[in-house]
Amino acid sequence: MFVKSFCASGRFCYASGKLKRFFSRYKITSNIESGHGRSDIRMESLFPERPHIVIEFKQGEDVNTLKEEALAQILDKKYHQGLDGDCLCIGIAHNIKECAIAWLLTR
Repeated sequence: MFVKSFCASGRFCYASGKLKRFFSRYKITSNIESGHGRSDIRMESLFPERPHIVIEFKQGEDVNTLKEEALAQILDKKYHQGLDGDCLCIGIAHNIKECAIAWLLTR
């Protein structure tokens, strides 16, 4: 089951609970080989009108730099490879007090 394997990695348990509401619209996987590495979260749309979503997390103090690094990692390592159609690539950086997000819609 997705939730168990997703939570086994520890830091994504909270996110997996929040993503449960998307299970009917997306095939959600975590740390699965795609492109030239493993993305943190990959959401493959079950409906062609919805974009696929790839999410990469970074943790550290400089969230503004880390969000860009997370997004660049998705693009550089081609984590969206094999997904036909639009793909929303999201880099999320966080620390104890802040969260920052960078995103790009690829076609």
